[in-house]
Amino acid sequence: MLRRPQNAKESREKTRFLGAALGFLTWLLYISAFPLGNVPEAAYIFAVPLLVWIFIEPPWGRSILIFECVGIAVWLWLLMWLRHVTVGGWIALSVVLGQLFVLWCMLARWTLPRIAQVNGSVRLFALLGLAGAWVVLEWLRTWLFSGFPWLPLAASQWQRPVILQVLAWAGFYGLSFLLIFFNLALASYGQFWWRARTKGIQRRFCLEFYVAVLLLAGTLGLFFISLIQERAQNEGLSRVGIVQPYTPARLKWDPKEAQENWQVLQRFTEALGHSDVDWVLWPESATPLPVIGNQSMCAWVEALATEVGRPIVMGNLAHEPEAWYNGIFVVLPYQGLMQPYYVKRKLVPFGEYVPFRSWFPGLDKVVPIGDDFLPGGEAELLKVPLGEQVLICGGLVCYEDIFPQLAREVSRKGAQCLVVVTNDAWYGEEAGAYQHAAHSVLRAVETRRPVIRSGNGGWSGWIDGMGSIREVLIKSGKGVYFRGAESLVFHYPMDADLKQSFYVQWGDWFVLLSGVFSLFLLCIRQLGT
Repeated sequence: MLRRPQNAKESREKTRFLGAALGFLTWLLYISAFPLGNVPEAAYIFAVPLLVWIFIEPPWGRSILIFECVGIAVWLWLLMWLRHVTVGGWIALSVVLGQLFVLWCMLARWTLPRIAQVNGSVRLFALLGLAGAWVVLEWLRTWLFSGFPWLPLAASQWQRPVILQVLAWAGFYGLSFLLIFFNLALASYGQFWWRARTKGIQRRFCLEFYVAVLLLAGTLGLFFISLIQERAQNEGLSRVGIVQPYTPARLKWDPKEAQENWQVLQRFTEALGHSDVDWVLWPESATPLPVIGNQSMCAWVEALATEVGRPIVMGNLAHEPEAWYNGIFVVLPYQGLMQPYYVKRKLVPFGEYVPFRSWFPGLDKVVPIGDDFLPGGEAELLKVPLGEQVLICGGLVCYEDIFPQLAREVSRKGAQCLVVVTNDAWYGEEAGAYQHAAHSVLRAVETRRPVIRSGNGGWSGWIDGMGSIREVLIKSGKGVYFRGAESLVFHYPMDADLKQSFYVQWGDWFVLLSGVFSLFLLCIRQLGT
């Protein structure tokens, strides 16, 4: 009489331990897939341990607890660099992003036990629905609380150009779908195989697993198609000199440090001017004073461009009457600062503006950032003369390259390359700059445009339209975090106005398709009975 409750208690303890262990394994694989874990193959299996546990239908209360622990812990680790700026913001953002992971896991918990013993077509539709829900939640991050689509699952493959080519058709959402669908299919195949082995059931064809394998194999075909198309494209060559001043972020606006900031920029720019570069690129808000609104600062930059005889493309600030702007400017030798300039369109909340400032006046004391910056409207393209030709650049400032719609817009307007200027020196010498650079790789493939990056302290370099990282500014013993300048040659399409990727033309159509897939989950109860 006493034996049965004891066995039940032991069984509950084993289940609780198993869930915690498999949850930890999912956490470990998830964070390993992204910088600085640098094991992108982990993205193919990261969710399998947790999904296998979900298949055995654990209690809801215990499930949600483990989902919460895994989801929040994942983002606390991946966003650890944010603590250098705001500990409270790091924790709060990690909790919010973790809830989206919890929501998806709850959908999986509701779905997977119901389909464990149904036919293959039902299982396939259910897994397509769960993969579609993952994509919809990633899309939601693009807009929720002004948007923070940092590290979608697709970003784990930023150093794997072969599988990235699907982005030119479906955006990063398509690759995230493939990766999470493969996780689901692998977990389904595992539980299917285990049931067949333990219960003596004759093994049957696991449809969803082979569909997942077929979809991944199809990315190889896309790679060869893309390679042929890229080789058939007319290309131009340009040599750009990238300046990486590595001015400490908290000292950048200190008047006592201004002189050193100018000297560093001048010394490296003059050195590049003695080489064969076509133009020079500076990072975000490169000078300590705004180039518009401070005549002496503007005159200094114009004189430097004339001295080196090269165009200078720089991230900088503009202070117009009662308005501050963060943007990218072009300064030409003998002609000076050119108009119009690019104005940053996606501002950082609590960094460049205070949301709801007029509603909550007390926020000024909590977040003392001074006057708000104003966002730009329509994106202005930047024109950089290269001898007899003009290079048309689409600008992206700071974390704008994590928003695919911004890169898509400038590409549709005729940009031949994307120029990203940023300052990741705020976030220490950890994973922040590498994670940020991963998004530039996604934008390059989506738009089929090379991306040239200049970071104040790194990551600086260029990525071609196939997503291959061609050159990175690296110093022995320092990695990407150092002060210096280098020149590099990049390729750009000559007929940018004639050839645009399917994704640039049609946008986030795959999100809509994923939304349709997610509706399959509403039918699982009926289909599974």
